Amino acid sequence: MKGPWVKLWRNVFADEVVSFCMRRYGHETAIMWIGILSQADDGVLLMDEDVFADLIQIEENRYRELRGILIKRGLIIENEQGLLEVPNWNEYQTGQSTERARACRERRKDATLRNGCATEKQR
Repeated sequence: MKGPWVKLWRNVFADEVVSFCMRRYGHETAIMWIGILSQADDGVLLMDEDVFADLIQIEENRYRELRGILIKRGLIIENEQGLLEVPNWNEYQTGQSTERARACRERRKDATLRNGCATEKQR
């Protein structure tokens, strides 16, 4: 995985598709979807699905049912290799906020280096 965290909108449970799935099929749909988001590598679940089902503590038959529901509702797709994939991963996980954060870190780093050099010169 690229990073230790994943972006998740604070109003995720108000999302039309997510809330529909939770109401109609149970809260496990949200657990599974968020689990996929958290384990995806560039939007693709590379982990063996049996291992993943065990990780999120969903029984095998229920897992298969929820897998089909999430695919049907467009929250995930099955790619050509048969792996689960999050559609539009890059749209949600990267973008302007990522670039702004990177630029901010660079400015802080530069300021720290400049301040460190100034401190050295004063000695």
